[in-house]
Amino acid sequence: MSFAWDMAMSAFGTRQTLYERFFFGDPARFATTFYHRYDREACAQIVRQFLDSEQQ
Repeated sequence: MSFAWDMAMSAFGTRQTLYERFFFGDPARFATTFYHRYDREACAQIVRQFLDSEQQ
């Protein structure tokens, strides 16, 4: 119980949570960067193949 309180309520726990959350920078910017850098071509190819097979 003491460990749970330390992680949830103590100054150490809250500092640790913030550190882990912002270690790589702003989470929103991080997610946006990954979204825009993701290679979607493989997924688009699967959709194209599916749509082409429906037309035949």
